[in-house]
Amino acid sequence: MTLALRKYRREDLDFVLEATVSTYRENVPAERLRGQDRAKAEAAFREAFRDLLRRGSSELFIAEEDGLRVGYVFVGESQDLFTTTNHLLIYDLYVVPERRNRGIGRYLLAKAEQYAALRHFDRISLHVFVTNPAALHLYGSMGYRAEAHIMYKYLEKLPTSP
Repeated sequence: MTLALRKYRREDLDFVLEATVSTYRENVPAERLRGQDRAKAEAAFREAFRDLLRRGSSELFIAEEDGLRVGYVFVGESQDLFTTTNHLLIYDLYVVPERRNRGIGRYLLAKAEQYAALRHFDRISLHVFVTNPAALHLYGSMGYRAEAHIMYKYLEKLPTSP
């Protein structure tokens, strides 16, 4: 089997949107969406993803195995709030479920690192949900480490009048 990487094309849009929404469904904690209409939240997520695709500072690469789409990595330039230096941000990395644990995620991550190096970035960042142990393992095995933790506390709705 031959694995190849190519740039995103318009005909990849349905594959990419379905993949990213499936990741969203699998990994976004239900508590985070409480009180929201899930269909509306997913539609908003799809539109936000499309907006990222339109940005000139982002690239989406499709992994194909024997001509079939098996995953993608979506990257873009981001500015560090604390240092104001630019770095590469991995917006999303996806491998189709039936092809996971075969090195495709590692391949996509390595390609993202090559892309960053060619653009003279000295750092890559990404976001990963704690509900995704496979991704946490992959990133950790390739030298990524946690630098911060995003913490949430969900509040009960307070009455609007005394």
